[in-house]
Amino acid sequence: MGGWGDQNPTATQAADLDAKINGRSLIEIHRGAIWFTWYGIH
Repeated sequence: MGGWGDQNPTATQAADLDAKINGRSLIEIHRGAIWFTWYGIH
């Protein structure tokens, strides 16, 4: 565990993983909102 060469990829991967998890959650919430709105209207 030395310079930026070691730490940067790890930090980038962690941030990317968080983004993917958050993105997935937001998509699921968005889909749920669309379902509820659709069934609420029809």
